[in-house]
Amino acid sequence: MAKTEGIVTSIRELSNSNCAYWITLIGADRTVRIRSSTKLQLMEKVELEIDSEEEDKRYDVVSLGIASQSEYTAAQTSILRFLEIRVPTVPDIGAGNPMADELVSQIMDAASRLAKNIVSGAPISVHFHSDGDGSTGAIGLYRGFKAAEQAAHSEHRAIKWDAVRGVAYNEESLYSDELFFKSFSSAERPITIITDFGSTSDSNSASRRLGRLSDIIWIDHHPTDKGFEKPATHYINPWDHNGDSSLTAGLITCMLASSLGAVGLEEIMLVSLLSDHSSLAKPNKEKEDIAAVLDAINIHNPDRLPTTPQYMESILSDKEKFAYVLSESREQMASAISIGLKKGRMLKSNKGFMIFVLDFEKVAKMRFSYIKMGKYTSELHSAIESDGNPSITVVYHKRYISARASKSIASTSILLDTIRKMSENGEVENGGGHNEAASMRLLDSDAEVATKKFVSYLGGAF
Repeated sequence: MAKTEGIVTSIRELSNSNCAYWITLIGADRTVRIRSSTKLQLMEKVELEIDSEEEDKRYDVVSLGIASQSEYTAAQTSILRFLEIRVPTVPDIGAGNPMADELVSQIMDAASRLAKNIVSGAPISVHFHSDGDGSTGAIGLYRGFKAAEQAAHSEHRAIKWDAVRGVAYNEESLYSDELFFKSFSSAERPITIITDFGSTSDSNSASRRLGRLSDIIWIDHHPTDKGFEKPATHYINPWDHNGDSSLTAGLITCMLASSLGAVGLEEIMLVSLLSDHSSLAKPNKEKEDIAAVLDAINIHNPDRLPTTPQYMESILSDKEKFAYVLSESREQMASAISIGLKKGRMLKSNKGFMIFVLDFEKVAKMRFSYIKMGKYTSELHSAIESDGNPSITVVYHKRYISARASKSIASTSILLDTIRKMSENGEVENGGGHNEAASMRLLDSDAEVATKKFVSYLGGAF
């Protein structure tokens, strides 16, 4: 192969003191990831010959000086033309489609920004909520990145995946991102993607500092807390467009992946709706099984491997493992719900509905590997409201309270309004969620006392 010119667009310092270089090849209209026999610097224009696909081959590179901004822009443009940013596709979800249409321009802007990092090798950090909804978004993104890399003839390996149990971007996540970004020098700013977290003030401090390190693409479908500071770059939430939580974060994140070129995402979008009990979800056994398995492996990973989209894809494609996780998790959930129905207490609210209260310790002591309080509360509530009567389900344990409300009750925002009142009164540390599903973190471990107060605000007593 003849020698060609390129520009060093990203450098990663490796643990063995060597460097990996991403070079945008102007003549070949692609990017490559190489190791050089000589040290290079960012934006250095070089001449080299790509004659091997060996992972650890060290190339002899000739320096041609520092590239100008116009030369870099020309090189980037020559590759980006292969990566067409598309109008995202959405399956027929009825009333949710107009809501999704309102987000299209924001999603395409975010995809255009991501494309620059994909073709330059600049780092991307992805934080997704570790449940079925967040996981569908992560799987969609993974497919979107692969599609974009293939279209742009790029090899991008600067992505970090982080499955997060909480719903706030905190100091631990910030520290992880700082370490990751510091290992790179890049022509483009790093990007942090945060999907299916809450939009609460608990994230403000860490996300404010994150904004000094990277651009942020924040995808959410929870009501925005009044004290929440939206990132300066990309904040995508249907509540900003007269929408609601029925359009899930996983579906919106898959729209972003679709805009990057991923195809065939309709199934995982519908799985997201089912996993999050969206009012837009339509019953479908096959997709319900996928949702159940994604929820389960985010609670208990049978292989003890990081819960990355690659790992989740491997479970979904392995019929034997899929069937095992589905069977075990379903059996455990059925047993746990049976215990809850027997051990909980049904109260009557003076506001005209029923309140079911359960101490989760009665379930936790059984040590079910696939049962987590939040998902359990949703499933328990579904069992309780199957008789058709509107109700609120409240489950408490240690420093946490989880609550679910029937649709007719949730329309009044009673859960979020009550949590907000208790937060303002200094009765809980923080809380939030949807109108239909919310949770609280308490100031201390006496959840029973806080639950009694919460129930009293809902018009009940126990």
